[in-house]
Amino acid sequence: MNPYTMPLYTELLRQAGFNAVEVENAIGATAIQRGLDHMPIEICGPATAVAGALLDHHSKNLDGKERVALITATGGPCRASNYSFIIGNGLDEANVDMDLMLLSLVPGDNDMDLVPPSLNDGGSRRTTRMIPSLDMFFGLAKATILADTLQQCANSTRPYEVEPGSTDRLTVECIEGLKERLSRMQGRLGIIATRGWREYVAAIKYIVDSFDGLERRGGVTPKDKTLVIGEIFANYQADYNYHIVERLEDIGREVELPDMLNFFM
Repeated sequence: MNPYTMPLYTELLRQAGFNAVEVENAIGATAIQRGLDHMPIEICGPATAVAGALLDHHSKNLDGKERVALITATGGPCRASNYSFIIGNGLDEANVDMDLMLLSLVPGDNDMDLVPPSLNDGGSRRTTRMIPSLDMFFGLAKATILADTLQQCANSTRPYEVEPGSTDRLTVECIEGLKERLSRMQGRLGIIATRGWREYVAAIKYIVDSFDGLERRGGVTPKDKTLVIGEIFANYQADYNYHIVERLEDIGREVELPDMLNFFM
């Protein structure tokens, strides 16, 4: 639930033909409580929060449409390796009929590959493995780098902005602009092809130029920088990390967050 990457990932899925909807980035008390109610008590906090967010999203969209939850299969040593089983159990506990789709981070020739239902859930829940094509894989890589660039520019600009809130408003504008630019980078190995490469470089320049044009306070001594390091979900989800970026900026710090690309590497 990185507020920079998730909108771009969602847009990529829409451009690929999926009716993709991003789960609300805000995780309030209701979502947390849903997770606590339906997840095993020994499961870590981030997994409980993610399951609760899915359950909360489902409760607000009871329109009879079939939904599939897309999560990444990162193969991490923690809960990530068992996300399908953990979240599936939570959905069952809440009597939610929602299938799961695991996004593999290894590109392949076919976009989707059906995996038999897990024995752990009694075979009742469908689990689909989505293997990204090379085009989709490069699209995700481009979106990640663009989002990381946007995050760096926003965090290095916000402490020096003249008009409060101007950095956040510009960030929203840039995200919308990048969504449109992503479509021009698509196509067979778009990042390597000449046109795709030019569009990608132009998108990076678009972000940097946008923030360079934002008015900053002059004559200000550079603020001390603080690097936030922690669990991947807690790094980026503001409600879960008690809005640590805002709190640090309020006491006069410039905050750096790890790049999302480093997580995938």
